[in-house]
Amino acid sequence: MRIVGHKKQWNFLRESFQKGRLTHAYLFTGPESIGKKRVAIEFAKLILCENSGDQPCNECQECYQIENLLHPDFLLIEPDHSVSRKISIEEIRLLKEKLSVTSSGKYKIAVVDNAHRLTQEAQSALLKLLEEPQGRKIIILVSEFPEVILSTIRSRTQLVHFHLVGEEEIESVLKSVSLTKKEKEILMLIGKGRPGVIYQYLNNKDLLKENEKFLEDLLELKKSPLFKRFQYAKTLKDSEKKEKVLSVWLAFLRKTLLEGSLNSNSLWNTQHLIKLIKLLENIIHLFSTTNINQRLALEIFFLEL
Repeated sequence: MRIVGHKKQWNFLRESFQKGRLTHAYLFTGPESIGKKRVAIEFAKLILCENSGDQPCNECQECYQIENLLHPDFLLIEPDHSVSRKISIEEIRLLKEKLSVTSSGKYKIAVVDNAHRLTQEAQSALLKLLEEPQGRKIIILVSEFPEVILSTIRSRTQLVHFHLVGEEEIESVLKSVSLTKKEKEILMLIGKGRPGVIYQYLNNKDLLKENEKFLEDLLELKKSPLFKRFQYAKTLKDSEKKEKVLSVWLAFLRKTLLEGSLNSNSLWNTQHLIKLIKLLENIIHLFSTTNINQRLALEIFFLEL
């Protein structure tokens, strides 16, 4: 999978490698699903590639093993699959163990995706690891909520800020695949500036139909009595897909506002839309960073809907 956008960030990382200015820890920050993890993986390839120039070759054994998470000197840590989606201290202990093993290659590299989901104990263990950098080892933290990560950890990393990808670059991805007009419209809506979302749905087109259903649910809930909205809140709270649902709703509300598609038949006026967008943004943030009462938060949103 190629990097979409982020040329400035890639050039900085590439030059750091080529000029021998690599640091022991990086923090990649920016909105969700814009390609931060992909850049981290490609950066690891660049460093360990047998034939790297300005880009990893993606043909050698090193590149193949990293892409398939088989490389002995590369480790990807992600949140578990529980409802809480946390990264435990056991994962950081595993990271420390892996990094302590004598490297057979140039560097040992670890990527911690969604680093804001590290538990407090895991963050403390990671801090100790960063306080004593040893040898040719690199840790890359990836997070859309860096403020949740300990300031003492952030201060020991090289910050690299990422931004939403331009519409032209997103369209270039969509041009390479066969899509109906409706499918393209939905992808442009839910994947606005976020190539990671685009690739996710291109790899599973059933998800497009699923997202249509999410939007239908939102419009139906607007017209539904309060007890039905609260029933939906109870069901959604226990769903593994709740964050996807909320992201689709947020994208739709933003599009409705930005395109000014308001008329006499609109379900929301401008001020109402702004209020709903801010509320939904806050709920998504709290779901990812706190132990908020999720059902109550959803009920509050549905009260305002």
